[in-house]
Amino acid sequence: MSLDSAKCFASKMMMGMEIDSFEYIAQSAIAEMGNMVCANTCTQFTNIGIDDVDISPPTVLISDLGTVNLPVNQTIMVSFNVDGIDVNIYVGLM
Repeated sequence: MSLDSAKCFASKMMMGMEIDSFEYIAQSAIAEMGNMVCANTCTQFTNIGIDDVDISPPTVLISDLGTVNLPVNQTIMVSFNVDGIDVNIYVGLM
């Protein structure tokens, strides 16, 4: 997501606390959102009988330009909008 979107999202997660810069506490809020999404996803997979799901802690990457290579077989992107904030989550599949 854009830096402005990340700050807005972190602010909402921190009960409206003003976020001027995307420092450690705001990054931690975004990572926690990733934890919540992953935990919910694992629960949903378990509910439909897929028990062999392994998750790792989310990684927050910050860059204006660049490429990220993940050591996984396939990556999918899940896009959604939360309160007017566009969010893309990339999931590495083994």
